[in-house]
Amino acid sequence: MMKSLKFASLCILLLTSFELHAQGTKSIRLSFYVDGVLHPLTPKDKLYLVSKSDTINGWWNEQNQINFSSEPTQLQYDLVFVKEKDTLLFEKTDLQLLKPGQDFEWWFGIDNKPFDRELGLLTIQEYAKDTLLRKLNYWQLLPQEEGDGIQIAKKVY
Repeated sequence: MMKSLKFASLCILLLTSFELHAQGTKSIRLSFYVDGVLHPLTPKDKLYLVSKSDTINGWWNEQNQINFSSEPTQLQYDLVFVKEKDTLLFEKTDLQLLKPGQDFEWWFGIDNKPFDRELGLLTIQEYAKDTLLRKLNYWQLLPQEEGDGIQIAKKVY
């Protein structure tokens, strides 16, 4: 009886530890594309979460998994990604997008004219009519476990 109780206690402890570890290992992997071509991240590239009261710095490891200098706590942040001479700004980003409950890939990108219709960043009407648009900055949030993902595009004239 005592062996069964010890074994059951050990199983509960292991399951609890596994659950806590699994919750703590959700990651966001970052990629950057220009006109469909993957560009490697460098230490000079920057990622910031900016709110009225603070700025949180982001950095990535060798697998391009994002880490933040502190835990985001505000309800919304402006997300800023800087790659060489390009700055991509995504305003009023909800906290739940920044702290996902599953593994994600974040694809930042720039699509220059002529635009890649396969990306789906413009409607067919916009693609046909818009002659002033120079480029599109985008952020694709791709869930790795379940769901459809989100795509945000900013027009640059």
